[in-house]
Amino acid sequence: MSCLILVKNLWVLLPSNKTNVLQLNNAEGSLQSILECLPQLGQRCEEFLRSSADINAHRRLNSLTLTRNAQILEVSLKCISEKQEPAEKHISNQKKT
Repeated sequence: MSCLILVKNLWVLLPSNKTNVLQLNNAEGSLQSILECLPQLGQRCEEFLRSSADINAHRRLNSLTLTRNAQILEVSLKCISEKQEPAEKHISNQKKT
């Protein structure tokens, strides 16, 4: 006795015995459960993509903020040091006289 099955759009004739039939039934059941899970997997993948895009955008903003912060700090320190220099020069000039 033989068993006719469809594999990738081709009909294949297999010798039929109890083991083959059970294995085919198990494979079919497994494939069916995978097919049922695919829509949910697709949704979760889309959620992951959105979430990772948000995380990446926040990371870029944090990086930019840190870069700008360093630049602002550098400018602030320059301004502070420029304000102190004249005072120091004034004090040193007073000591000379």
